[in-house]
Amino acid sequence: MLISPPFIPAAVANESDQDYINRAMIGGEPGNGAFPISHDMGWHGGIHLTAPQAGNEYLPVRAIADGTIAYVRQPSARNIEPTDPQNYRNGWTDNGCLVLKHETDIGDGVQASVVFYSIYMHLSSVTLANAQQGLRVYRKDKVGTAGSIYGEEHKMHFEIICSQEQISRLTGRSNAKLSTTSVGRADSCWGDMYFYIPQEVVFHAERPANATSSANSSPIVYRPAEAYFIRMNYSRGQCKLSTFNEDGILQGERAEEQDYEYNLYKHAADLYPRCTSAGYELLRFGRVLGTDTLQPVDAAHWREVTYPGGSGWVNLNGPTVTIYSDADFPHWQGWILVDDDTNSDGRCQSRMVMDLLGIASVPVTPEERENCRSILDQAEMCKRIRRLICKFPTEWKKGNFSERFNWLTSGDAPIVSAEVYKRLKAHYEALAFWEDADLDGIDAEHWHLPPKEFVALFRRCGWLSLNEMKQLIPTVHPNTPPTAISNASVTLALTDAASGNRNAYRPSGLHLSLNKMMRKYNFSTAERMSALFSQMLTETDLMKTTREYGNANYYTRAYEGRCNVTIQRVVVEWGAGISNLSPLGNCSPGDGERFIGRGVIQMTGRELYVKYGNYRGMDFVTGTNYLNVSDVADNACDSAGYYWVKEDLRDRNAAGQWVLRRVKNIHRDADALSSTELSTAAGEAAADAKILTLTRQINRAAFHIIWRRAFFKHSYYVLSELVTLPPSSYHRRQL
Repeated sequence: MLISPPFIPAAVANESDQDYINRAMIGGEPGNGAFPISHDMGWHGGIHLTAPQAGNEYLPVRAIADGTIAYVRQPSARNIEPTDPQNYRNGWTDNGCLVLKHETDIGDGVQASVVFYSIYMHLSSVTLANAQQGLRVYRKDKVGTAGSIYGEEHKMHFEIICSQEQISRLTGRSNAKLSTTSVGRADSCWGDMYFYIPQEVVFHAERPANATSSANSSPIVYRPAEAYFIRMNYSRGQCKLSTFNEDGILQGERAEEQDYEYNLYKHAADLYPRCTSAGYELLRFGRVLGTDTLQPVDAAHWREVTYPGGSGWVNLNGPTVTIYSDADFPHWQGWILVDDDTNSDGRCQSRMVMDLLGIASVPVTPEERENCRSILDQAEMCKRIRRLICKFPTEWKKGNFSERFNWLTSGDAPIVSAEVYKRLKAHYEALAFWEDADLDGIDAEHWHLPPKEFVALFRRCGWLSLNEMKQLIPTVHPNTPPTAISNASVTLALTDAASGNRNAYRPSGLHLSLNKMMRKYNFSTAERMSALFSQMLTETDLMKTTREYGNANYYTRAYEGRCNVTIQRVVVEWGAGISNLSPLGNCSPGDGERFIGRGVIQMTGRELYVKYGNYRGMDFVTGTNYLNVSDVADNACDSAGYYWVKEDLRDRNAAGQWVLRRVKNIHRDADALSSTELSTAAGEAAADAKILTLTRQINRAAFHIIWRRAFFKHSYYVLSELVTLPPSSYHRRQL
């Protein structure tokens, strides 16, 4: 899923994503369009947002994700007639409305294919051309202008909803809280990882000498009196471990050594030499999601984590420890599913919500209502309910007004008069749209997801649907002359097997295997993913082949005899001059033809095939096993991730010699790319230089650097929040 906020301000250097979301989604305060309840404990399915400004202009409303129009209503003309139901309370309220249906993937398989709707209400204009039901809309498209709510300008109501069937696909469950006795979902696993540490697990002074052993003879430094949750966060090369109690209250946190993520391959190789690939996943996810097997199968995962007053070593792969990710919507992080309100009168009568707020019952008297408001104004109470996922009837249905709001005039002390009630009903009906929309597959009583938190969380997902991945492949190849690239060819490239001339071969299922590889090796940002696709699209000729093009004569000239010293040879395909050819471990006759470039970034040479086999606990050199690097989709993709994170980085010095930087992981170069550089014409030269440096870690000669830069910029425009200065070669792939 690729998702953005409904307003997209320009990037700010070194800004966290949460800070960005806070700038983009302004509003939702108690009493001013908060989610999920209003001051009087009335259910409220969305939040009221104020459009941010860029200079003197207010930002337009944009589609949060790819989708189709499910319903559209142009706004009524604004007027000052006091009898118009849209002139209510303090002024005019716009009724322009757009509902988008989003169908995407958050992981592998049917249960990770999801459908949800986004609602944009109180628009003063719908700006999409030919806006009608069924029109395809793309993430970041301008869809409208924030209008007026009760006389306050540049505001809109924003809402995200889904059906009963879809809630279990989106969150992985239908119960209020996660079970702590079974591991989280494997079909969808992304974001931060979490470990449930039951009370019987003790903290030790040191990690055992045999790091894979669960036995630890070092002193016990802490015996917990309660269970804990450990959160493991990887970001921009670093790793941080945070400890929470069962109420989700932070108990402490510690950072792993500097550059722990960048050095994750080295840590895995040191700790799990018998199958480093599985060990890498254990360190990355807390469990093995792929097909490789831990050696030993119950290998420990020791980490130093905090407890109140100190820190100690805990085996996070212990038999009673259970593992989750953000994809499981952990309840200790505030994600609770609320469906215990069976009353349809529009007020929150959920016992779960009232217990969280410390409210005994629905407020009725003026004193109770005032007390309720004071509770909801408290920052701590807002935090407790900000991530609730709640099931209740829509507020946009005309036919149920009386059922929802009769409580306003009932009892000995009615809240509003009959005349005010009449005006409210007319206002409500002027805004309602549910019966007209007749949305497919979703009832009037449905799940409401916290809009701001939903967007923030799923921005961490990283799993690309087929249609999202197809958009990363340009519609025109930047060669001379430019060549059109059809939708059909892109679909085939990402899904089907193919073979052709020049030894071309491609396995089926690259779309799925690429997603698994990007998840494993944490291609989790627009910069990292764009860096990968810039190299991969070049090396595979836009995903046409996972074998290097050529014939026996070329492979012999280029690779035969490159054993353990640099040799000089003319490779006519590379130019007329003599090339200095670095050693590849090709010491046996025929190695040049066997160990050609294979996989999605063309891993080359016997030495790398041997090392990759050792990493996976497999054999890629005996007989025809070398074919498995290119001809099995998972290997073709995983070999690229392996090379990416284990590579020793190097630069050219002034004399043109290669100098090792003595650090690993190409993510370092991707992370050095600045969103502000990539979003401005002035920063383009700096970005181009960094893309060249990154390219040379994969292809020392930087062949086709123009293509690689073009592919990077195209991918980055698709993946990022960039809405201005698209690359000159960018043409949206219309699906």
